[in-house]
Amino acid sequence: KPWCSRVDGRWSACDCQADQNPQGAHLSTSVSKVTLHTGLESVEPCQHEKSHCPPEWSTGDSGGYFCHSDKGCRPADQGPFPVEDCKAQCSIGSVYVPGGGDVAVPYDCLLHVERWKSHWSNEKKRWCCEHSEEGQVACGAEESSVSSGSLRMKTSCPDAWHDPISDEGGFYCHGEGTTQGGCREKGHGPFPLEDCKEQCYIGNVRISGFLPKPVLWDCQRHLDHWE
Repeated sequence: KPWCSRVDGRWSACDCQADQNPQGAHLSTSVSKVTLHTGLESVEPCQHEKSHCPPEWSTGDSGGYFCHSDKGCRPADQGPFPVEDCKAQCSIGSVYVPGGGDVAVPYDCLLHVERWKSHWSNEKKRWCCEHSEEGQVACGAEESSVSSGSLRMKTSCPDAWHDPISDEGGFYCHGEGTTQGGCREKGHGPFPLEDCKEQCYIGNVRISGFLPKPVLWDCQRHLDHWE
């Protein structure tokens, strides 16, 4: 959701980038336990001092997290702060989410995911590429995962795509993914990487001489019920 809200204007109604850093909160330091095998860190409940995080977190069914280092607050539905952003945090109110709301991941694998090769440290690459969905999608693809189709490659794509004098063309998914073995017309662009790890183009697909690159996710899919 945060990735789509940044790159696709149709997601403007999504409050996926809400302010996570209200100032002035004061809470005592919580105790964190580190799980060495996964890099995950447990988040303990905050003490009952006053804070400037939303008061309903302490009294209702909602909740969130408070970061001691920068006095920031983060809603429960976004999960705990990544450890790289907050070294000490605690939870307020109800923070249960599917998969567990009391465990912090070591890295924000969505941050700079489009430029992960140059912007992530080696440690972050190793963790995100193995443990996060965003990292697995990005790290599983080459910088441009669209290669030229081989004349020997058998596909179910239209014969006209193979005609050298035709203006038609498209993309064929020959790697792992939900669309493996599928064809996609050039007007739709390459397969999103969430659907196809490796693909090639057939025929004329270049735009102003350039080969289009695939996006990470299809932001139009399920847009009407994105929540």
